[in-house]
Amino acid sequence: MLFEPLDFEPIKDDERSVLNSDAQLDILGLFETAISSSPSPNIDEKAKRFVSDLVAFAPKEKSGLDADIIASITWKVLINTASCIHCRHYGQDVLVKIVSLLGTAGDTWKDHPGFGIVMRENWNRNPVFQLDDDDDDDGREFTLDEWLNLNSFVARLGKEFISFGLWELRDGLEGPQAEETETSAPVAVINTRVLVATEWIIRGGRGLLRESLLNSLSHEPRSGKSWNGGPLFPGARGFNLERWGFWKRRLGELRKDAVESSQNAIDEAVELMTALEAEAANAWGVN
Repeated sequence: MLFEPLDFEPIKDDERSVLNSDAQLDILGLFETAISSSPSPNIDEKAKRFVSDLVAFAPKEKSGLDADIIASITWKVLINTASCIHCRHYGQDVLVKIVSLLGTAGDTWKDHPGFGIVMRENWNRNPVFQLDDDDDDDGREFTLDEWLNLNSFVARLGKEFISFGLWELRDGLEGPQAEETETSAPVAVINTRVLVATEWIIRGGRGLLRESLLNSLSHEPRSGKSWNGGPLFPGARGFNLERWGFWKRRLGELRKDAVESSQNAIDEAVELMTALEAEAANAWGVN
């Protein structure tokens, strides 16, 4: 786990215009104050400090904003804050705790209104999906490192966003890599896709296996291809054990030509998958 000071300048940048209102920057400032409030990595204490300060800031007479706007920009700030926090930094866990606490912090954030909508809007800033050089880039797209960090955050949030993990596992593991096709993405993009896939397993593997055991999303309406497999996986759509096993085998294949940082992440992901499988098997208690 990492503990060094955090840098949020990339999302404050005026030209990039990621956080583009005073209120958004004020909420980011509350997080900066909370995360630096003590030298110790006390996750609960810092999350509670932020939530308390946000609740004090939120009333319209102080913020000048209606409750629905406050909720929406809270999610936007937290999502972009996550993109600036390394996937191994304890600050990621502070953010997850904040999301949990906000669910019971008052009517403004009760049941996380609009969180999924704001998340989906930000998912369109994916830097590893749109590869057309002719596309306009207004600078708001996540960098590759930011994308990995954001996925680490979302993978920790649990079932509400588990379908996002399915998209990223398909993107990272179910398509051909650079050596397997004549036209492919840049190596850095391919490497990030694989790292994102491993991060979903490392942070959310238990939930992914649970959904696979339940065959989740396999019986959703067939209009659209959101849950279908990638080019290399011809099996059933949605989560299932066949797909889980494919991901595990595919990671082993990709490790052979991966850079060292990716090899380490792949090893950790595969080891966790094996451990989760054993845990699930032992839970049956069959002699």
